[in-house]
Amino acid sequence: MKVKHLGQICVGPSISKAEIQKANKVLDKIEEIYEAETFLETLSGETRLKLVLLLQQMKELCVCDMADILGTSVSATSHQLKKLRDTNIVDTRRKSQTIYYSLKDKKKIDNILTTLNLL
Repeated sequence: MKVKHLGQICVGPSISKAEIQKANKVLDKIEEIYEAETFLETLSGETRLKLVLLLQQMKELCVCDMADILGTSVSATSHQLKKLRDTNIVDTRRKSQTIYYSLKDKKKIDNILTTLNLL
């Protein structure tokens, strides 16, 4: 049976039905795929990625220190940190009036940064 794909002719699958079923099981992990998409989408912003890299190296920082390091306003830095917090990438700890930020799942971040060749 010939099937047309993007201007090319395919004479049929080159993999077995078992391999197709195995591949489909991976794609059936809708929740995990959505979580990964959201996570990577959040990291796609340059400032957010820089914040994650800072927290990966420094362990914990307050918004003022991060703003100084990045050369951005406290307001802009807080806005980016909120996005990271909303997607469970960073955690917060309050000490008096200062809020400190840290990575929520450092091992997961380390694995992703290593994969992206950023460590």
